[in-house]
Amino acid sequence: MLRDKIILKLKERKEELCITYDAIAKRSNIGVATVKRVFKGDDVSIGKIEKIVYMLELDDDFKPKISASAMRQKEIEKKAHELISRIIHTSRLEAQTPSSKVQKMMLQETIKKLSTLPNNKVWQ
Repeated sequence: MLRDKIILKLKERKEELCITYDAIAKRSNIGVATVKRVFKGDDVSIGKIEKIVYMLELDDDFKPKISASAMRQKEIEKKAHELISRIIHTSRLEAQTPSSKVQKMMLQETIKKLSTLPNNKVWQ
């Protein structure tokens, strides 16, 4: 009974976020097969379920800590920072580091472009 309620909340959040099993597995540091078993309701350790609950940003009552749109925006900003960091690192190696103003503009443009991705692509 409790397991069914937990699985239902996980499924609802997964759908709300438009996130794949692969993305959940990667971000939870759990195998894809195990993630699928969790969502199927198979017998898995509570630790695995907790990792997924934490990754999906659910609280102890399995309610979202933040909205799906806020979580999506957080992921977009994280990806943008990673991309710009790579560019800046490469620029430093070539002694062509952009100014902080240019870096900020690059980050804003990257966030803007990533924001146009379909929901399910944000998590890839």
